Amino acid sequence: MTQSLSALPTPTPHASHGGPRLLRVGVIYDGLLVAEGYMRPEEHNPVVLGNELGSTLHTPWASGMHHLALFQHRGGKWHLRIGDSVVGVINRGGKSHDIAAVRQAALAKGSDPKNDILVPLEETSSGRLKFRDTRILFQFAHPPVPPPRLSLQRRAYIQFRRLDLVWWNFLLLMAVLQGVGMIFLQATYDAPADDPGFLSVPNVKLFVPEKPPEEVKAEKSDEKTKSDEAAPKEAEKTDAPKEKPKDTPDKPADPSARKAQIQQKLAKTTIIRYLAAVTNGDNNNIVSNDQVGARLAAAWDGTPGVIGDEGVTRSGPRYAEGGVMPGKTASLSDDDLGDGTTAAVDTGTAKEVKVKGRVSAASAEDVFGSGNLDKSAISGVVQRRLGAIKSCYERELKANPTLSGKVVVQFTIQESGRVGDVKITSDSTNEPRVGQCIVNQISHFRFPSPEGGSVTASYPFVLQPGT
Repeated sequence: MTQSLSALPTPTPHASHGGPRLLRVGVIYDGLLVAEGYMRPEEHNPVVLGNELGSTLHTPWASGMHHLALFQHRGGKWHLRIGDSVVGVINRGGKSHDIAAVRQAALAKGSDPKNDILVPLEETSSGRLKFRDTRILFQFAHPPVPPPRLSLQRRAYIQFRRLDLVWWNFLLLMAVLQGVGMIFLQATYDAPADDPGFLSVPNVKLFVPEKPPEEVKAEKSDEKTKSDEAAPKEAEKTDAPKEKPKDTPDKPADPSARKAQIQQKLAKTTIIRYLAAVTNGDNNNIVSNDQVGARLAAAWDGTPGVIGDEGVTRSGPRYAEGGVMPGKTASLSDDDLGDGTTAAVDTGTAKEVKVKGRVSAASAEDVFGSGNLDKSAISGVVQRRLGAIKSCYERELKANPTLSGKVVVQFTIQESGRVGDVKITSDSTNEPRVGQCIVNQISHFRFPSPEGGSVTASYPFVLQPGT
Protein backbone atom coordinates (compact mmCIF):
# COMPACT_ATOMS: atom_id res chain seq x y z
CA MET A 1 0.00 0.00 0.00
CA THR A 2 1.53 3.29 -1.16
CA GLN A 3 1.18 6.26 1.23
CA SER A 4 1.47 9.90 0.18
CA LEU A 5 1.19 13.25 1.85
CA SER A 6 -2.52 13.16 1.13
CA ALA A 7 -2.82 10.57 3.90
CA LEU A 8 -2.33 13.35 6.46
CA PRO A 9 -5.40 15.51 7.08
CA THR A 10 -4.77 18.90 5.46
CA PRO A 11 -5.82 21.92 7.54
CA THR A 12 -8.52 24.01 5.93
CA PRO A 13 -7.71 27.65 5.13
CA HIS A 14 -10.16 29.02 7.72
CA ALA A 15 -8.68 26.79 10.40
CA SER A 16 -5.11 28.11 10.05
CA HIS A 17 -3.47 31.44 10.69
CA GLY A 18 -0.61 33.42 9.13
CA GLY A 19 3.05 33.36 10.12
CA PRO A 20 5.93 30.97 9.31
CA ARG A 21 5.14 27.43 8.39
CA LEU A 22 6.12 24.64 10.74
CA LEU A 23 7.50 21.20 9.94
CA ARG A 24 4.62 18.75 10.05
CA VAL A 25 5.58 15.09 10.56
CA GLY A 26 3.32 12.04 10.51
CA VAL A 27 4.21 8.43 11.37
CA ILE A 28 2.27 5.51 9.85
CA TYR A 29 2.76 2.04 11.33
CA ASP A 30 0.96 -1.04 10.06
CA GLY A 31 -1.34 1.16 7.95
CA LEU A 32 -2.39 3.35 10.93
CA LEU A 33 -1.40 6.92 11.79
CA VAL A 34 0.25 6.43 15.21
CA ALA A 35 1.92 9.85 15.72
CA GLU A 36 1.65 13.33 14.20
CA GLY A 37 2.65 16.84 15.19
CA TYR A 38 3.98 20.29 14.28
CA MET A 39 7.65 20.68 15.12
CA ARG A 40 8.87 23.97 16.62
CA PRO A 41 12.67 24.50 16.57
CA GLU A 42 12.76 25.85 20.12
CA GLU A 43 10.89 22.81 21.44
CA HIS A 44 11.76 19.84 19.20
CA ASN A 45 15.39 19.82 18.06
CA PRO A 46 16.25 17.25 16.89
CA VAL A 47 13.06 15.40 15.94
CA VAL A 48 13.49 11.86 17.34
CA LEU A 49 11.23 8.92 16.49
CA GLY A 50 11.23 5.93 18.83
CA ASN A 51 9.72 4.07 21.75
CA GLU A 52 11.81 5.75 24.49
CA LEU A 53 10.43 8.19 27.02
CA GLY A 54 12.26 11.22 25.58
CA SER A 55 11.23 10.64 21.97
CA THR A 56 9.52 13.47 20.07
CA LEU A 57 7.10 11.13 18.26
CA HIS A 58 6.41 7.77 19.87
CA THR A 59 6.21 4.66 17.70
CA PRO A 60 5.26 1.08 18.70
CA TRP A 61 8.60 -0.42 17.68
CA ALA A 62 9.77 -3.72 19.04
CA SER A 63 12.72 -4.06 21.39
CA GLY A 64 16.06 -3.21 19.80
CA MET A 65 14.64 -0.29 17.78
CA HIS A 66 14.78 2.56 20.25
CA HIS A 67 15.09 5.87 18.39
CA LEU A 68 15.82 7.55 15.05
CA ALA A 69 17.02 11.19 14.83
CA LEU A 70 15.42 12.18 11.48
CA PHE A 71 15.23 16.01 11.41
CA GLN A 72 17.55 18.66 12.87
CA HIS A 73 17.32 22.48 12.86
CA ARG A 74 20.53 24.37 11.95
CA GLY A 75 21.20 27.88 10.70
CA GLY A 76 17.54 28.81 10.70
CA LYS A 77 16.53 25.81 8.53
CA TRP A 78 15.35 22.28 9.01
CA HIS A 79 17.61 19.52 7.66
CA LEU A 80 16.78 15.93 6.83
CA ARG A 81 19.25 13.39 8.17
CA ILE A 82 19.73 10.58 5.68
CA GLY A 83 21.22 7.34 6.98
CA ASP A 84 21.90 4.06 5.23
CA SER A 85 18.66 2.57 6.62
CA VAL A 86 16.29 5.32 5.36
CA VAL A 87 14.79 5.15 1.86
CA GLY A 88 12.15 7.20 0.07
CA VAL A 89 11.52 10.34 -1.99
CA ILE A 90 11.77 14.05 -1.14
CA ASN A 91 10.36 17.03 -3.08
CA ARG A 92 12.69 20.02 -3.05
CA GLY A 93 12.73 23.01 -5.43
CA GLY A 94 9.81 21.58 -7.41
CA LYS A 95 11.69 18.35 -8.18
CA SER A 96 11.55 14.86 -6.73
CA HIS A 97 14.77 13.26 -5.50
CA ASP A 98 15.38 9.67 -4.54
CA ILE A 99 17.00 9.28 -1.13
CA ALA A 100 19.42 6.63 -2.35
CA ALA A 101 20.54 8.81 -5.30
CA VAL A 102 21.08 11.81 -3.03
CA ARG A 103 23.21 9.70 -0.70
CA GLN A 104 25.30 8.30 -3.57
CA ALA A 105 25.94 11.81 -4.90
CA ALA A 106 27.16 12.94 -1.45
CA LEU A 107 29.47 9.93 -1.16
CA ALA A 108 30.89 10.70 -4.61
CA LYS A 109 31.87 14.13 -3.36
CA GLY A 110 33.97 12.55 -0.55
CA SER A 111 31.52 12.24 2.36
CA ASP A 112 32.24 9.61 5.00
CA PRO A 113 29.87 6.64 4.52
CA LYS A 114 29.66 6.18 8.30
CA ASN A 115 28.12 9.63 8.79
CA ASP A 116 24.56 10.76 8.07
CA ILE A 117 23.92 13.26 5.28
CA LEU A 118 22.08 16.52 6.11
CA VAL A 119 19.78 17.74 3.31
CA PRO A 120 18.47 21.35 3.80
CA LEU A 121 14.73 21.78 3.41
CA GLU A 122 12.63 24.73 2.21
CA GLU A 123 9.07 25.71 3.18
CA THR A 124 7.91 24.09 -0.08
CA SER A 125 9.70 20.79 0.65
CA SER A 126 7.88 17.58 1.42
CA GLY A 127 8.68 13.91 1.38
CA ARG A 128 7.74 10.30 1.89
CA LEU A 129 10.29 8.15 3.77
CA LYS A 130 10.47 4.54 4.92
CA PHE A 131 12.37 3.10 7.86
CA ARG A 132 11.94 -0.66 8.06
CA ASP A 133 8.18 -1.22 8.62
CA THR A 134 7.40 2.46 9.39
CA ARG A 135 6.48 5.20 6.91
CA ILE A 136 7.24 8.86 7.68
CA LEU A 137 5.50 11.72 5.84
CA PHE A 138 6.56 15.35 6.23
CA GLN A 139 5.67 18.78 4.82
CA PHE A 140 5.63 22.43 5.90
CA ALA A 141 2.25 23.90 6.85
CA HIS A 142 0.57 26.43 9.10
CA PRO A 143 -0.62 24.93 12.40
CA PRO A 144 -4.38 24.93 12.99
CA VAL A 145 -5.89 27.64 15.15
CA PRO A 146 -6.49 26.26 18.67
CA PRO A 147 -10.15 26.00 19.58
CA PRO A 148 -11.50 28.82 21.74
CA ARG A 149 -11.48 28.20 25.48
CA LEU A 150 -14.88 27.22 26.72
CA SER A 151 -16.56 29.26 29.40
CA LEU A 152 -16.82 27.94 32.94
CA GLN A 153 -20.55 27.37 32.55
CA ARG A 154 -20.04 25.39 29.32
CA ARG A 155 -17.30 23.24 30.85
CA ALA A 156 -19.43 22.54 33.93
CA TYR A 157 -22.31 21.51 31.66
CA ILE A 158 -20.06 19.13 29.72
CA GLN A 159 -18.74 17.55 32.92
CA PHE A 160 -22.29 17.20 34.21
CA ARG A 161 -23.39 15.42 31.03
CA ARG A 162 -20.49 12.98 31.38
CA LEU A 163 -21.65 11.85 34.81
CA ASP A 164 -24.25 9.19 35.36
CA LEU A 165 -27.69 10.73 35.85
CA VAL A 166 -28.73 7.83 38.11
CA TRP A 167 -25.93 8.71 40.53
CA TRP A 168 -26.93 12.38 40.55
CA ASN A 169 -30.55 11.42 41.22
CA PHE A 170 -29.46 9.23 44.12
CA LEU A 171 -27.45 12.05 45.70
CA LEU A 172 -30.36 14.45 45.27
CA LEU A 173 -32.76 11.98 46.88
CA MET A 174 -30.45 11.48 49.89
CA ALA A 175 -30.14 15.25 50.38
CA VAL A 176 -33.94 15.67 50.27
CA LEU A 177 -34.48 12.83 52.77
CA GLN A 178 -31.97 14.31 55.20
CA GLY A 179 -33.57 17.73 54.97
CA VAL A 180 -37.07 16.34 55.53
CA GLY A 181 -35.83 14.28 58.49
CA MET A 182 -34.27 17.31 60.18
CA ILE A 183 -37.44 19.37 59.68
CA PHE A 184 -39.56 16.54 61.10
CA LEU A 185 -37.39 16.18 64.21
CA GLN A 186 -37.42 19.91 64.82
CA ALA A 187 -41.21 20.05 64.46
CA THR A 188 -42.02 17.02 66.63
CA TYR A 189 -39.54 17.42 69.48
CA ASP A 190 -39.62 20.52 71.68
CA ALA A 191 -37.51 20.23 74.82
CA PRO A 192 -38.95 22.22 77.79
CA ALA A 193 -37.02 25.29 78.84
CA ASP A 194 -36.77 24.11 82.48
CA ASP A 195 -35.42 20.66 81.63
CA PRO A 196 -32.39 20.16 83.94
CA GLY A 197 -30.93 17.42 81.70
CA PHE A 198 -29.12 14.36 83.04
CA LEU A 199 -28.60 15.98 86.46
CA SER A 200 -32.30 15.35 87.20
CA VAL A 201 -31.68 11.58 87.29
CA PRO A 202 -31.42 10.32 90.91
CA ASN A 203 -27.97 9.53 92.34
CA VAL A 204 -26.15 11.46 89.59
CA LYS A 205 -23.42 13.73 90.90
CA LEU A 206 -20.60 15.65 89.30
CA PHE A 207 -17.18 14.81 90.70
CA VAL A 208 -14.15 16.95 89.89
CA PRO A 209 -10.89 15.57 91.32
CA GLU A 210 -8.81 18.13 93.12
CA LYS A 211 -5.56 16.89 91.66
CA PRO A 212 -4.86 14.20 89.03
CA PRO A 213 -3.02 11.09 90.27
CA GLU A 214 -0.12 11.82 87.91
CA GLU A 215 0.61 15.12 89.67
CA VAL A 216 0.52 13.43 93.09
CA LYS A 217 3.02 10.80 91.89
CA ALA A 218 5.20 13.52 90.43
CA GLU A 219 5.20 15.42 93.73
CA LYS A 220 6.13 12.25 95.64
CA SER A 221 8.99 11.54 93.26
CA ASP A 222 10.21 15.15 93.65
CA GLU A 223 10.09 14.84 97.44
CA LYS A 224 12.02 11.57 97.26
CA THR A 225 14.65 13.17 95.04
CA LYS A 226 14.99 16.09 97.43
CA SER A 227 15.34 13.72 100.38
CA ASP A 228 18.02 11.73 98.52
CA GLU A 229 19.91 14.94 97.79
CA ALA A 230 19.64 16.08 101.40
CA ALA A 231 20.85 12.73 102.79
CA PRO A 232 24.60 13.33 102.01
CA LYS A 233 24.39 16.82 103.50
CA GLU A 234 22.93 15.45 106.72
CA ALA A 235 25.64 12.77 106.83
CA GLU A 236 28.30 15.49 106.70
CA LYS A 237 26.82 17.17 109.77
CA THR A 238 26.93 14.06 111.99
CA ASP A 239 30.20 15.20 113.61
CA ALA A 240 28.70 18.54 114.66
CA PRO A 241 27.11 18.61 118.16
CA LYS A 242 23.35 18.61 118.17
CA GLU A 243 21.69 21.46 119.98
CA LYS A 244 18.83 20.63 122.32
CA PRO A 245 15.54 22.41 121.49
CA LYS A 246 14.97 25.32 123.79
CA ASP A 247 11.29 24.58 124.52
CA THR A 248 11.79 20.84 125.26
CA PRO A 249 11.77 20.28 129.08
CA ASP A 250 14.38 18.01 130.63
CA LYS A 251 13.19 14.56 131.67
CA PRO A 252 13.22 14.19 135.47
CA ALA A 253 15.51 11.52 136.83
CA ASP A 254 13.03 10.40 139.52
CA PRO A 255 10.58 7.78 138.12
CA SER A 256 7.70 9.14 140.24
CA ALA A 257 8.22 12.66 138.95
CA ARG A 258 8.49 11.36 135.37
CA LYS A 259 5.19 9.47 135.76
CA ALA A 260 3.48 12.58 137.10
CA GLN A 261 4.80 14.60 134.15
CA ILE A 262 3.43 12.07 131.62
CA GLN A 263 0.01 12.00 133.31
CA GLN A 264 -0.15 15.80 133.23
CA LYS A 265 0.72 15.81 129.50
CA LEU A 266 -1.88 13.19 128.68
CA ALA A 267 -4.52 15.06 130.63
CA LYS A 268 -3.95 18.13 128.41
CA THR A 269 -3.57 16.51 124.98
CA THR A 270 -5.72 13.35 124.86
CA ILE A 271 -9.42 12.62 125.11
CA ILE A 272 -9.15 12.70 128.87
CA ARG A 273 -9.14 16.54 128.82
CA TYR A 274 -12.55 16.48 127.10
CA LEU A 275 -13.94 13.88 129.49
CA ALA A 276 -12.81 16.06 132.40
CA ALA A 277 -14.22 19.21 130.83
CA VAL A 278 -17.81 17.92 130.60
CA THR A 279 -18.11 17.36 134.37
CA ASN A 280 -18.66 19.88 137.12
CA GLY A 281 -16.75 19.54 140.39
CA ASP A 282 -14.17 17.11 141.55
CA ASN A 283 -16.65 14.50 142.72
CA ASN A 284 -18.26 14.20 139.28
CA ASN A 285 -14.99 14.35 137.33
CA ILE A 286 -14.41 10.82 136.07
CA VAL A 287 -10.68 11.43 135.69
CA SER A 288 -10.10 12.86 139.17
CA ASN A 289 -9.84 11.30 142.63
CA ASP A 290 -9.07 7.88 141.18
CA GLN A 291 -12.57 7.68 139.67
CA VAL A 292 -11.24 5.88 136.59
CA GLY A 293 -9.79 3.03 138.61
CA ALA A 294 -12.89 2.72 140.79
CA ARG A 295 -15.25 2.53 137.81
CA LEU A 296 -13.09 0.02 135.98
CA ALA A 297 -13.05 -2.16 139.08
CA ALA A 298 -16.81 -1.96 139.30
CA ALA A 299 -17.08 -2.91 135.67
CA TRP A 300 -15.01 -6.04 136.17
CA ASP A 301 -16.69 -6.78 139.50
CA GLY A 302 -18.18 -10.28 139.61
CA THR A 303 -16.53 -11.60 136.46
CA PRO A 304 -15.30 -15.16 137.04
CA GLY A 305 -11.52 -15.38 137.34
CA VAL A 306 -11.03 -11.62 137.82
CA ILE A 307 -9.51 -10.24 141.03
CA GLY A 308 -9.54 -6.49 141.55
CA ASP A 309 -6.42 -4.90 143.07
CA GLU A 310 -8.19 -2.55 145.49
CA GLY A 311 -7.19 -3.98 148.88
CA VAL A 312 -10.75 -5.14 149.73
CA THR A 313 -12.34 -8.55 149.83
CA ARG A 314 -15.27 -9.07 147.43
CA SER A 315 -18.34 -10.98 148.72
CA GLY A 316 -21.86 -11.46 147.59
CA PRO A 317 -24.12 -13.82 145.64
CA ARG A 318 -21.91 -13.49 142.53
CA TYR A 319 -18.73 -14.55 144.33
CA ALA A 320 -17.65 -17.91 145.61
CA GLU A 321 -18.35 -18.97 149.15
CA GLY A 322 -16.03 -17.14 151.52
CA GLY A 323 -15.51 -14.25 149.11
CA VAL A 324 -12.57 -13.35 146.95
CA MET A 325 -9.42 -12.13 148.58
CA PRO A 326 -7.75 -8.99 147.27
CA GLY A 327 -5.06 -9.53 144.73
CA LYS A 328 -2.35 -7.51 143.15
CA THR A 329 -3.29 -8.03 139.51
CA ALA A 330 -6.41 -8.61 137.46
CA SER A 331 -6.25 -11.64 135.21
CA LEU A 332 -8.43 -14.01 133.19
CA SER A 333 -8.00 -17.76 133.17
CA ASP A 334 -7.69 -19.85 130.00
CA ASP A 335 -11.01 -21.54 130.76
CA ASP A 336 -12.74 -18.15 130.83
CA LEU A 337 -11.14 -17.05 127.54
CA GLY A 338 -11.85 -20.29 125.68
CA ASP A 339 -9.66 -22.14 123.17
CA GLY A 340 -8.87 -19.03 121.08
CA THR A 341 -10.93 -20.03 118.02
CA THR A 342 -13.49 -17.63 116.61
CA ALA A 343 -16.36 -18.66 114.37
CA ALA A 344 -17.01 -16.65 111.23
CA VAL A 345 -20.02 -14.39 111.32
CA ASP A 346 -22.17 -14.23 108.20
CA THR A 347 -23.23 -10.62 107.69
CA GLY A 348 -25.25 -11.39 104.57
CA THR A 349 -25.37 -9.43 101.30
CA ALA A 350 -26.88 -5.98 101.06
CA LYS A 351 -29.73 -5.93 98.54
CA GLU A 352 -31.75 -3.03 97.25
CA VAL A 353 -35.37 -3.31 98.25
CA LYS A 354 -37.60 -3.14 95.18
CA VAL A 355 -40.63 -0.94 95.67
CA LYS A 356 -43.67 -1.27 93.48
CA GLY A 357 -46.54 1.12 93.18
CA ARG A 358 -49.91 1.11 91.46
CA VAL A 359 -51.14 4.03 89.37
CA SER A 360 -54.70 4.07 88.08
CA ALA A 361 -56.10 6.62 85.64
CA ALA A 362 -59.60 5.83 84.37
CA SER A 363 -60.47 8.76 82.12
CA ALA A 364 -60.45 12.53 82.00
CA GLU A 365 -62.77 14.16 84.51
CA ASP A 366 -63.42 17.26 82.43
CA VAL A 367 -62.63 18.20 78.80
CA PHE A 368 -63.36 21.68 77.51
CA GLY A 369 -62.04 24.24 75.04
CA SER A 370 -62.63 25.65 71.56
CA GLY A 371 -61.61 22.38 69.88
CA ASN A 372 -63.11 18.93 69.80
CA LEU A 373 -61.26 15.75 70.88
CA ASP A 374 -62.78 12.51 72.13
CA LYS A 375 -62.03 11.48 75.74
CA SER A 376 -61.15 7.98 74.55
CA ALA A 377 -58.36 9.37 72.38
CA ILE A 378 -56.94 11.23 75.38
CA SER A 379 -57.23 8.16 77.62
CA GLY A 380 -55.52 5.98 75.03
CA VAL A 381 -52.41 8.17 75.01
CA VAL A 382 -52.33 8.41 78.82
CA GLN A 383 -52.69 4.64 79.26
CA ARG A 384 -49.82 3.98 76.84
CA ARG A 385 -47.57 6.38 78.75
CA LEU A 386 -48.73 5.34 82.24
CA GLY A 387 -45.36 3.71 82.92
CA ALA A 388 -43.69 7.14 83.01
CA ILE A 389 -46.16 8.33 85.66
CA LYS A 390 -45.57 5.12 87.64
CA SER A 391 -41.79 5.68 87.64
CA CYS A 392 -42.32 9.15 89.17
CA TYR A 393 -44.38 7.61 91.99
CA GLU A 394 -42.05 4.64 92.68
CA ARG A 395 -39.02 6.93 92.84
CA GLU A 396 -40.43 8.74 95.88
CA LEU A 397 -42.04 5.55 97.26
CA LYS A 398 -38.56 4.22 98.08
CA ALA A 399 -38.04 7.04 100.58
CA ASN A 400 -41.62 6.90 101.94
CA PRO A 401 -43.21 3.41 101.65
CA THR A 402 -46.59 4.74 102.89
CA LEU A 403 -46.82 7.45 100.24
CA SER A 404 -50.22 7.45 98.50
CA GLY A 405 -52.88 9.83 97.30
CA LYS A 406 -54.55 11.39 94.28
CA VAL A 407 -52.96 13.86 91.88
CA VAL A 408 -55.15 15.80 89.41
CA VAL A 409 -53.29 17.35 86.47
CA GLN A 410 -54.79 19.88 84.07
CA PHE A 411 -53.14 20.26 80.64
CA THR A 412 -53.97 21.86 77.28
CA ILE A 413 -53.69 19.94 73.99
CA GLN A 414 -52.81 22.35 71.19
CA GLU A 415 -53.94 22.04 67.58
CA SER A 416 -50.60 20.39 66.68
CA GLY A 417 -51.18 17.67 69.27
CA ARG A 418 -48.45 18.89 71.58
CA VAL A 419 -49.08 19.66 75.25
CA GLY A 420 -48.87 23.12 76.75
CA ASP A 421 -49.78 24.84 80.04
CA VAL A 422 -49.53 21.82 82.42
CA LYS A 423 -50.32 22.36 86.11
CA ILE A 424 -51.44 20.53 89.27
CA THR A 425 -54.98 21.37 90.43
CA SER A 426 -55.17 18.86 93.31
CA ASP A 427 -52.56 16.79 95.21
CA SER A 428 -53.28 14.73 98.34
CA THR A 429 -49.88 12.98 98.50
CA ASN A 430 -48.19 15.90 100.32
CA GLU A 431 -45.09 15.20 98.23
CA PRO A 432 -44.54 17.98 95.64
CA ARG A 433 -41.76 16.07 93.87
CA VAL A 434 -44.26 13.48 92.63
CA GLY A 435 -46.53 16.12 91.09
CA GLN A 436 -43.65 17.99 89.48
CA CYS A 437 -42.32 14.78 87.89
CA ILE A 438 -45.79 13.96 86.52
CA VAL A 439 -46.05 17.48 85.03
CA ASN A 440 -42.68 17.06 83.29
CA GLN A 441 -43.70 13.70 81.83
CA ILE A 442 -47.10 14.89 80.55
CA SER A 443 -45.50 17.92 78.87
CA HIS A 444 -43.74 15.46 76.48
CA PHE A 445 -46.92 13.55 75.53
CA ARG A 446 -48.26 13.78 71.97
CA PHE A 447 -52.03 13.56 71.37
CA PRO A 448 -54.15 13.47 68.21
CA SER A 449 -54.76 16.94 66.79
CA PRO A 450 -58.04 18.43 68.05
CA GLU A 451 -60.52 19.77 65.53
CA GLY A 452 -61.35 23.49 65.57
CA GLY A 453 -58.89 24.60 68.26
CA SER A 454 -57.19 23.58 71.51
CA VAL A 455 -58.65 21.28 74.20
CA THR A 456 -58.04 21.43 77.97
CA ALA A 457 -58.38 18.21 79.99
CA SER A 458 -58.34 17.52 83.74
CA TYR A 459 -56.93 14.02 84.45
CA PRO A 460 -56.80 12.25 87.87
CA PHE A 461 -54.06 9.79 88.87
CA VAL A 462 -54.59 7.56 91.94
CA LEU A 463 -51.31 6.42 93.55
CA GLN A 464 -51.19 3.42 95.89
CA PRO A 465 -48.34 1.23 97.18
CA GLY A 466 -48.17 -2.19 95.55
CA THR A 467 -47.90 -5.59 97.19
